[in-house]
Amino acid sequence: MENPSDYTESTKYLSWERYFTHVLEEHTKGTELEYHKKKLNKQYLYARAMKILSKFLLDSNINFDRCMV
Repeated sequence: MENPSDYTESTKYLSWERYFTHVLEEHTKGTELEYHKKKLNKQYLYARAMKILSKFLLDSNINFDRCMV
């Protein structure tokens, strides 16, 4: 993503990190890659998880506007 600011809602999220953490939490909920910032899912310790997540995000056509709540 060349311009993260094109996808973030700066009135609600103070940083890109907070915005994309929200996106990751929402879109991995209920999956083996469920993400919680306070406690890292052990799946994220393996390169396999990054490959799965990258493919998921690319294939899912996530509407980032939907995440701006």
